[in-house]
Amino acid sequence: MYTQKIGRYGENLAARFLISKGFKILARNFQTRYGELDLVAEREGVIHFVEVKTRTGLRSGEPEEAINYFKMRRLQSAAQSFLLSRNLVDVGCQFDSVALVLDLKAKKAKVRLIENIIF
Repeated sequence: MYTQKIGRYGENLAARFLISKGFKILARNFQTRYGELDLVAEREGVIHFVEVKTRTGLRSGEPEEAINYFKMRRLQSAAQSFLLSRNLVDVGCQFDSVALVLDLKAKKAKVRLIENIIF
């Protein structure tokens, strides 16, 4: 349960961060048979499929290190499902990550946007 709360908190922070950078949030936790899309956002006519990774420490490595080739393949399939469900064709798309490292005691977060992830 603790992990889910941290993840949900990270997604909320990530959404606010993206909005502050000019993104419009189109969907949150979009479920497909291939998995979930954490955030789907749009900025300047481009759809961004955003994977949010939140950590409370770096014992397991940097948050974005959890995104591997197999995770990207699932995200690509989920993104196609999203686009089909919204009847979006001929639209620019990319995959991004928001990596958060939380300092719960200080109530601070380091937030890093990594755009256009390619494997």
